[in-house]
Amino acid sequence: MNKSVNTGVILILLATVCGAFIGLFGKIGSMETSVPVALVLRFGLPALIVLPGALQFKWHFFKWDTLKWLLLRAGIVFVTQICYFYYLSKGPMINAVLLISTCPLFMPILGRIFLKHPIKRRTYFCLLVGFSGVALILKPAEGLLDFPAFIGLCAGFFLACTQLTLHKVTRMMSIAPQLSLVFGICAVLSGFLVFASPEHLPTGVWHDTALILMFLALGFSSVFNQILRSLAYRHVNNPSTLAPYMYMTLIFTGILQYIVFGVLPDFMSVMGAILIVGAALFMSKWKRRPPALG
Repeated sequence: MNKSVNTGVILILLATVCGAFIGLFGKIGSMETSVPVALVLRFGLPALIVLPGALQFKWHFFKWDTLKWLLLRAGIVFVTQICYFYYLSKGPMINAVLLISTCPLFMPILGRIFLKHPIKRRTYFCLLVGFSGVALILKPAEGLLDFPAFIGLCAGFFLACTQLTLHKVTRMMSIAPQLSLVFGICAVLSGFLVFASPEHLPTGVWHDTALILMFLALGFSSVFNQILRSLAYRHVNNPSTLAPYMYMTLIFTGILQYIVFGVLPDFMSVMGAILIVGAALFMSKWKRRPPALG
């Protein structure tokens, strides 16, 4: 593995730490308020944080060839977070993060369909092992695969789609204006979602200092997660190169869940995690890296 790809791996691992914090703060926020309100703050605060990026806007960003990719990325990000926050409000945090962390399992398939990247037999084997680990953790025999769990799994699929659009958009503009536009569009969409349901309008949110600080932490975690992912993808040609390392979000989430809620994963969850991480590591070892970007 060359130096540039190593840098990409380190950056994506840091992004997974931020992803674990998004799960924690999103869980608390959706429980204390509502999913629409949590989404407004999840996107609105990051949009304000990266607002200085507006100073870097160029006119070509608003040409249709570029704008269509931004709108597509923002729309998929918005749908992804609706699915994710919905499950966070219904189920355990570790399961929500697990379901959205199925993203790497979808990426080689999407990469084959849309980017024409080949999938080796070894990758198919690793995907089979990885999905087996997911099955152990989800325990379908216990009825976990209900409607909320299906929506949570959709979050993993749509997240994989966002990674492909991110791989495209990062080659069209710098990180700051990209984040400013994507977060801004998603914040507007979230606002429409709130006002479409008047019962979800916030009442005492602005008087709860702890909750405000929590949402600020969610905002900063979201910004750094996107920045680190964008930087990571600039070091590789094939977005699926970094896919295995996204599974580390599960480990960081498990640690946070134990620290905050005092809940440890059971034996089946541990075995499933071993299969998932093992499949990710072997897929990374077998994959022949493309030349790093300059």
